[in-house]
Amino acid sequence: MVEKRLIIALIAIVIVGLFYISARLSFPIISDFVSENFQSGQDTDNDDDGNEDLPPDYAVSGSTAPGGNQGGEVGPGGDTSDNPTSPQGCVLRTVSYSLEDFEKTPTCNVYEGENCVDKTVECSVQVRNLDYSLEGDFELIFAYRIVDVPGVYSTDSETETLPPRAVKEFLSSLQVQGPEAKEDITCNFEMGKAPKREVCY
Repeated sequence: MVEKRLIIALIAIVIVGLFYISARLSFPIISDFVSENFQSGQDTDNDDDGNEDLPPDYAVSGSTAPGGNQGGEVGPGGDTSDNPTSPQGCVLRTVSYSLEDFEKTPTCNVYEGENCVDKTVECSVQVRNLDYSLEGDFELIFAYRIVDVPGVYSTDSETETLPPRAVKEFLSSLQVQGPEAKEDITCNFEMGKAPKREVCY
């Protein structure tokens, strides 16, 4: 009787052990399978970036000019940050433009010994309207700075009306007298205003 009980106990221990080993081996496999499929489902859902219904941006092209506040630039051609969608589903977008062929020409008008005491600095840049149909006013802001001196020394602006695909030279000049005339003066620029068109979804 005792021997039968021992045999039954041993069989029970073996069966429990087999179940335990089987569980240890199978659960990670099941867990990995579920995890892989869950992650795969997430990746598939993320393929849709939500941009399918966005209106297309205007093409932006053109060369850049050194010396601009933004290094010479091509205009945004799709900037809607200040113009939220209207109730009719339309937005105002800044037309594309380019700033090209920047030039700076310093000229000393009066010398005292070897020092310049009266100087004129001229800055120019070509502004090109890249839009194919919209004419409008472009305002370019010039900022003059003395090298190694913080802050802006002087500012100037010029506004011109550009027809579609047209290009015009924007010119600014600054006359400096006194001790500052002997210093190196830089000229930077940025677009202050450009035409906008209404684009509807």
